[in-house]
Amino acid sequence: MGYILATQVDDIPETPIPERELTFDRFLDKILSHQFREQNPEVQFAERVAMIAKLEADEGVYPLPDRYKIHLILTALWEDGSAYSRAILKQAISELPVNYGVWKGLKRIYKQAEFSQDYEIFGQIAAKIDLQRFDQTPKANVSFATKTYMSLRAWRYLRQLGQQMPIGYIDAAVCVLASYDETMTAGSAEQTSSWVLNHICFHNSLDYGVNRFSSRSPRKLFDAKGRAFSEAWQRDPEPLIQLLAIAKNEAVRQFATDSLKHDFKTQLRDVSNDTLQYLSAGKAHSKARDEMIVWLLENSPNFEKSKFQTLGLHQVVLQLLHSHYPAAYQYAIGYAKSYAQDLSLTELMLLAMSDYEPVRTFAINNILSRDPISDIGVNGWGQLLDTEHHHQTASKQLSKHFTRRDLTPEWFFERLTSSRRYSVKFAIKKLPELYSAKELGSEYFIRVAQQLDISAAYDFSAHDDSYCMHFALDQLRRLDLSQINASVWQVLLLHPLSQSTVIDWIDEDVLSAAALDMSYWHALAYEPDWQVAEYIELLKSTSIINLISSTDNQGLPPISEPIKNWQKQLDFDEYLAENVQDWLSDVRRFAPIDLGFDWLMTLAHSEQALYREFAIERINKGFLPADFVAYLDNDSNEEGSPTDSASSGNTTGSSSNADVATEVDLSGQRYLFTGKMQSMTRGEAEKVVKAANGAISSAVNGKLDYLVIGDDGSPLYGNGRKGSKQLKAEGLIADGAALKIISETAFLQMLSGQSREVSEDDIFAGANALWHMATDDATAPISELAISYLSHHHEHICMALTDRPVDPDAIIPSSFFDAERVIPLLQQRNSQLRDFGLLLSEYEMATWQPTPALWLMIAESPYTEVTELLKRALLDEPSVTNRRYHIQPTQLNADMLNALIESKARVARQIGITLLQRHAHFQEVQSLYQLTQSTDREVRYAAVTMLWKHYKSRHVSPNWQPNSSDKEVAQDKDSNTQPIIKEQPVKTAENLPAEVDQLLMLLRRGLFELPPGRLGG
Repeated sequence: MGYILATQVDDIPETPIPERELTFDRFLDKILSHQFREQNPEVQFAERVAMIAKLEADEGVYPLPDRYKIHLILTALWEDGSAYSRAILKQAISELPVNYGVWKGLKRIYKQAEFSQDYEIFGQIAAKIDLQRFDQTPKANVSFATKTYMSLRAWRYLRQLGQQMPIGYIDAAVCVLASYDETMTAGSAEQTSSWVLNHICFHNSLDYGVNRFSSRSPRKLFDAKGRAFSEAWQRDPEPLIQLLAIAKNEAVRQFATDSLKHDFKTQLRDVSNDTLQYLSAGKAHSKARDEMIVWLLENSPNFEKSKFQTLGLHQVVLQLLHSHYPAAYQYAIGYAKSYAQDLSLTELMLLAMSDYEPVRTFAINNILSRDPISDIGVNGWGQLLDTEHHHQTASKQLSKHFTRRDLTPEWFFERLTSSRRYSVKFAIKKLPELYSAKELGSEYFIRVAQQLDISAAYDFSAHDDSYCMHFALDQLRRLDLSQINASVWQVLLLHPLSQSTVIDWIDEDVLSAAALDMSYWHALAYEPDWQVAEYIELLKSTSIINLISSTDNQGLPPISEPIKNWQKQLDFDEYLAENVQDWLSDVRRFAPIDLGFDWLMTLAHSEQALYREFAIERINKGFLPADFVAYLDNDSNEEGSPTDSASSGNTTGSSSNADVATEVDLSGQRYLFTGKMQSMTRGEAEKVVKAANGAISSAVNGKLDYLVIGDDGSPLYGNGRKGSKQLKAEGLIADGAALKIISETAFLQMLSGQSREVSEDDIFAGANALWHMATDDATAPISELAISYLSHHHEHICMALTDRPVDPDAIIPSSFFDAERVIPLLQQRNSQLRDFGLLLSEYEMATWQPTPALWLMIAESPYTEVTELLKRALLDEPSVTNRRYHIQPTQLNADMLNALIESKARVARQIGITLLQRHAHFQEVQSLYQLTQSTDREVRYAAVTMLWKHYKSRHVSPNWQPNSSDKEVAQDKDSNTQPIIKEQPVKTAENLPAEVDQLLMLLRRGLFELPPGRLGG
């Protein structure tokens, strides 16, 4: 509690502290500033005292934090003086950091302890400050100078004791040495930088200045000649024995041992057994202490090994078996071989795991000398099986002396779930030899898998539990996996140790993905669903055994079981999500309708392309246009729910394609399959058809009802080539046959009773909903789905994109894509919508009857690709490639031409003039004359040219013939010029088209405005 108080962080004030308010941080800033330090020392002292007094008065708005008042607690403990208060005070001195509040209390207590000769408290404070003297952090509460002053004062006090009262010096020095922290080592920076410690040990041998020693690093603290007041140390061994027993630091304990062996070699020959017991009860596993005990035992004539039991030294020596000092455990081994043959099995097990080979050898030899069954037993060998050095011995003994009666399944279960390498390996090897997987049952291996975990650091690549998990899964595969509850696989698929194996099993169809709940797959495939999935939250906070048993044992009380590390670290896995999406895309496992239309639409709205692409593919494949009407109805009414089964989908997976139902009656309908099927082989499909009262046709002919194209298709698909069966079927359909070409997905829906009849009105309504999705906001993610769906369900576009026809029930009629709907898309700034409009135009323009305004909209488009398409449609020669967008002459009318010619866009005028020049039946003389009044020079030129053709024959003599050269030129021109659309012969006008004055004006315009003709040749 005191440490928490001393290190607590100050609260951040809600409002800025006014500059005039004094806080402790501002106090530090001021006294450490250069300006403050330049003042007279007496002035500095006075200001510091005044500021501290103000801070401690708690009169300001911002009082001193409680952590700076901890000195009040320390002082109260000191003044209480009881044994309990003194113990708490000593612990506080040892653990609390040296900050202002602590320092104020320590300084006061130190001075009073020095005055009252309380060496124990004095020693603790002196040692703490001495080690932390050079530990300076920015803006430290206690400066280096202050701590140096305290260290100098402590040594000065000790030196005065040594000079005036040597006995008191030794007692005080022992208390100081005993208080040095155990983390300090001889030669470390803390030791070489100390002041008090170095004076006690090296006062006469090391060079030192005003406040520090030289940088030489001694290997030991003991220096017989260098230590201060060496004669005082040699007077009595008791203080050194006490120091050896109570010192926290090993280097200090070694100082005591070396001092005793150097100064009292003869005197300690008569050491009492009580002294040895006292030392043995001291700091555990101290090499210096154990060295001293062995030295005393070997050098004293009063101690014979045969009398150790009587003298009470038996346990003192046996305790040395756990020593880190070689001579100590060797001495103990020698003694135990003769006088301790009855060591307990528990003690021998501990010794068998010793870090030192002689001790381990002694222990295992002792164990092997006993009866392996009655004395050691299966549990004893099981403990040794977990050790690095004796696992082979334990394995041999277990295999040699124990049978199924002793090595029970539960015993193996403990080994398998122990996370200990050698125990796990032994169990993996031995369990199948004694018990078959069928005998143990699936529940046994499921229990094993449930207990396995990963390390807290998530490093399980070499974790022993991973070996055990592979073993458990291998045994499970030998059993009937279909009988195992789906909840088990839901857990194991997410378990890091079993995930890869379960993924492989689903890939290989060892496990049925359709057996797991669809909402579970949704969470694994789509991160937003993962974040809100109740099952995932439950898995993170509930033990696995309770989670799995809750599905089978309703009403039973929960079992107390800790949550595993892997559950706590569970997070969305993108790699697993990719696998799940692949499974959901596989029609062998799930029909698109099984995934749920609403869920797929949610993915289609996602900003992430990966989710959208997955949803688009599934929706294109398995849903009808009418489904979008139900979706929009449900979307607009939060309380309602779609009545169409496609909208909600199947969330249990019970009707997935993994188990195609054959309850439908195909009523003798004839089927033929082509291309590679994805969900089953062609032979399996034929069996399913026959089982549903259908028939298989041997060839494409007029009697065939359905040609089914496999979803995997053939290598020719996508390369512009179709199979011969499909081509023949298309030909029969074109000739009026009732044959239908359907996809494998549609075939599966038909077999499972999921195919639906929808009205043309519903199809139009669904298509209209899609159109709004596509065009209302072209930047919205859902627009991509709508464009893709409309394209893939257009009868001719789908064939061009996939080489496969649209399923008959899913075709969006061509009449939906009329000119009024499509042409506005060609003006869209959004390239995605404009490209969609161009695609539709290329397949529908030939069927349109646009108004002049719509033709003008296309012609005046600012986008080159749009006007180029119009030019090809109106001006190119008809062919197979342009038959769907080529405009026949019969579709043209005068209003359309007038609109084009009168357009402000030059491209539109050029198209209109070209059409007028090619189609003579539109060249009415009065209209041409009016065009000569146009403000556009090209239009006027074209009009004059066409008028000239009409009237040029009036100025030629009836018997005139061109000369030979003119004939050759004319023939050459005729042979090189192939007009696309040949003009109809025009009758010569009988009357003048206008008054003579107007014709003269036309003549002048022709003479002055028409460009001169070019010379031939």
